[in-house]
Amino acid sequence: MPRDNDIRRVLKHPNGTRFRKDGSVEWPNDSFTKRRLAEGVITLEETPRDRDKHHRPRGQDPTSAA
Repeated sequence: MPRDNDIRRVLKHPNGTRFRKDGSVEWPNDSFTKRRLAEGVITLEETPRDRDKHHRPRGQDPTSAA
């Protein structure tokens, strides 16, 4: 997600991907994206799948067979 509407309007990934008018956009996890994250210009948006990974009950190993 862009930090603000000015960033949304002017920033684009070198591959040509721009932000939509609302919401987020998926960029590759490359050095350009990592620099923008470090600068605080953009932030990661957690997906429901990402949230599930963080909220797994203790003792459940997702790599083990049930």
